[in-house]
Amino acid sequence: MNDEQLAFDIDGMLHEAAVEAAPVWSGAHLHFTTAYFSPAALDAAYAHWQFLHKLDSVSRPNRMWHRAIAVPGGVEVGDHAFDMFTADLRCEPWKHSEPRGTCHCVGELTYQAICEPHGWHVFAADENTAVEAWHDHVFPRWRELPWSQLDCGPSTSQGCPRRRGSGCSTTTRKRCR
Repeated sequence: MNDEQLAFDIDGMLHEAAVEAAPVWSGAHLHFTTAYFSPAALDAAYAHWQFLHKLDSVSRPNRMWHRAIAVPGGVEVGDHAFDMFTADLRCEPWKHSEPRGTCHCVGELTYQAICEPHGWHVFAADENTAVEAWHDHVFPRWRELPWSQLDCGPSTSQGCPRRRGSGCSTTTRKRCR
């Protein structure tokens, strides 16, 4: 037995002892759930799952809610809060031989927006839909706001402003590359 193997075995024994000594978990589920949990509870559950599986030799998907990459922390807006979580429910094609369309896997990458002060949450298939649902919760009539067309000033023969980023509407900017 070499020194590296001995060190790994000792780390494994120490970790096993730490897991055994840890109190029984009573927080958010350590698997995918649609039940409401606060952002702090979801963060704690994810950290606990990582602690339990620290020395797993193979990276296993846990299907748990964890912070979305685009929104790593919460945002407060008045008496509301915005936290975005994601759970990866996609297939692992190496685990079964069925073609992608015929497998019985759970789903896709799923998003959850949470407003903790109100105990509100929503699930969505993409980030935009989750953010829009949160806006519906926080600003109920935001979709009814009037659209404002900005004057882009003098334009070229293609109807584009002479300078990029000069305050054009989104539709004009898409046309002018």
